[in-house]
Amino acid sequence: VVTCISQEAVDFLKDSGKRVTVIETKDLAQYSKKFQCVVAPDEFFTFAKTEQEQLEHIRLICSLASEFIITTLRDYKNQDYKDKEFSTPMIVKHTQGNKVFLENHNYDLNDRNSWTSVVYEITNNQLQVHGPFNRRQMFFKQLAKFSADSGASYFHVQKNIMYKSLNKKNYEHIILIGMDSYEDQ
Repeated sequence: VVTCISQEAVDFLKDSGKRVTVIETKDLAQYSKKFQCVVAPDEFFTFAKTEQEQLEHIRLICSLASEFIITTLRDYKNQDYKDKEFSTPMIVKHTQGNKVFLENHNYDLNDRNSWTSVVYEITNNQLQVHGPFNRRQMFFKQLAKFSADSGASYFHVQKNIMYKSLNKKNYEHIILIGMDSYEDQ
């Protein structure tokens, strides 16, 4: 079951022989505690314009999971300045040529925690632009508080396991958010 993904991603999954059920974002509220685990990678909670939007995203995701949520997040508090404007570029080599991915972050001059990001995908000298996407920094303590306020009973940042997105080389921390009594299991 998937949501918040492009039709191209759905088509790819179906073409790969996967059974896919797509739930529209507007219909998610009716699936309360329906899923044992919800996976929201690639800094899902940073795709928001305001802190209130982030809180609403977290409340919604927490309402869907009966046991736990797995998400990822960069360490924005200790982020190196050179990582502020660009994600580390990535190249994917295949028999039909190369794909280059470059993500540019344009920070808001009035709100240091807000930015827009644009992903440039270059395939055999053809440019495809994805975005702009409204983004907002999310800090570990902030995510922990918002999760607890949304009914989570457990919050753990993995220390030795990192996640690397399919189209970026930046590493993100894997976070486990437990719902109900998962911590005791």
